[in-house]
Amino acid sequence: MSNPEPKELDIYVYFPNKKPILLSRRLICNAELVCETKLEKNEKGQERKVEKIQIERFKLRDIEQVMRNQGWEMGAKTQHLWFTGKAYQLPEEAKNASEDGSIIDKVLSNAIEANFVDWDWLLSFNIVREKLEQLLMTKKAFMVKNIYNPNYLIYCYDFHDACYNVPYNIYTSSAKNALINKFKSDKDSNNNRFGYKFGKEILLGYKNSKYIFSQEMENIHFYHRYWQFQYIPIGDGGFEKPVTESSIEDWFATFGSFTLNVAPYEIDITEIEKNVYKVDILKVAIYARDTFDFNGNQYLGFWNKNGVVLPMMENFRQAAYLGMNAMLSKAKEFKLEMNNEVDYAIQKPLLKNGDSINKDLYFPVNNSDYRRWRENSKKNDPAGIGFGRDMILFSKINIQKVEDLSIIVRIDNERDVKK
Repeated sequence: MSNPEPKELDIYVYFPNKKPILLSRRLICNAELVCETKLEKNEKGQERKVEKIQIERFKLRDIEQVMRNQGWEMGAKTQHLWFTGKAYQLPEEAKNASEDGSIIDKVLSNAIEANFVDWDWLLSFNIVREKLEQLLMTKKAFMVKNIYNPNYLIYCYDFHDACYNVPYNIYTSSAKNALINKFKSDKDSNNNRFGYKFGKEILLGYKNSKYIFSQEMENIHFYHRYWQFQYIPIGDGGFEKPVTESSIEDWFATFGSFTLNVAPYEIDITEIEKNVYKVDILKVAIYARDTFDFNGNQYLGFWNKNGVVLPMMENFRQAAYLGMNAMLSKAKEFKLEMNNEVDYAIQKPLLKNGDSINKDLYFPVNNSDYRRWRENSKKNDPAGIGFGRDMILFSKINIQKVEDLSIIVRIDNERDVKK
C-alpha cells in the first residue's frame, strides 16, 4: 500500500497589532502529521532552512475542551451535544420554521433542544440586556430616553413630518400587523396545526374573556412557528461580533448569533362587533432561538489546543462579505442566488507571532470541516448512522408584562372554524 501524498500548506504568520502576512513558509506533512517546514528568505547569503518536526495533532473534537478551558461552558455544551448526537443535517427550511409536514416530524425527533439556556445566563451579558430593552421599549420609555438614533425605535411626534418604523420592537406597526395575521389565520400551508388552535378558534372560543397560551408553550417549536410576531437579532451585525479572541464571551461561543423572539402569552379578547375583536396583549413570552448547524461555507476562526485566534483582517473580510451577501440577496435587480450563510472559508493555517511552529500553529476551522467530520463518522459506523447532530436551540421562556399593546382583528368569515 503506497503512502498518501504529502499535504502542502502555506502559512499565515501573525504579528500582534499587524495584519497577518503570507510568507514563503510552507508545511509539508505526511499522514501522521510529521511535517517539514521550509522557510525561504531573501536576505543576501541566507541559506534555506529545512527542519523536520512533529506537529501536535489537533482534532476538531478538541474545540469542546478548548472552550471549556476558556470558561465558555455553554459553548462547550453545544459542541458536546453536536459531536455526541446522532448524525442529522438540519434542512434549510427548518432554520426559519417554514418546513412542511413531511419534514416537521424529523425536525421534532432529531433537532429540538428546549430550555437549553436560562435567563440568568442570558442576562449576564450586556448585549442581551440592551437588546431586550430595545425589544420591549414603550413609547413613553422612548420619549424619556429622548432617543433619536434610527437604530432604535422612532415614534411619530406631532411636530415631525415623517415617521420612522424601525424594526425589532413589539410596538411597531409591522409587529402589530404580524400579530393580527396570526389571529386571522385558520390554517397553514398543510391545512392543519398539528392539534393546536387556530387564531380564529381562539377569538371565537374565548371572546370577552382571557386566554393563556399555556398549551401552545408545551411545544416551543410550534409556539414559535405559529405565534412569534417579533424578534431582535443578537450578534448579527459586524460590530456586535468580537473583534479579537480576547473579547469573546460565552454567548458568542455558544450561538455565534441568535434572536430574542416574542409571542403572546396572556391576552384579553373583547368582541367589538360581529367579526371584529379587540385583543389586548397583557403578557408576552420571550425566548432565545438559534439554529446550531454547519450548512453553507463559513470561517469559524483559527484553533489549536491552546485556544483560538481571530485575526482582524479575516474578521473584517468576512463581515464585508456577509454585508455584501445580504445586500445582493435583497436587491431585485441582481438575479443571483446568494447563499444564506457566509460563503467564506479559509484553508491556510496561521503561525501566531512566528515563534514555535508546534505551539503557535493554529488551524483554520470552517463549516465544511464539521460536515466532513459527520460524513466520516457515518462511514466508520457499522450501522451507517454516525454522529454530528444539527440542532434548534431554545432558551427557557421569560414571561413579561407589557403595557398598551392592543390590536384590532377583523375576520372575514367563520365558516371554516370549528368551535
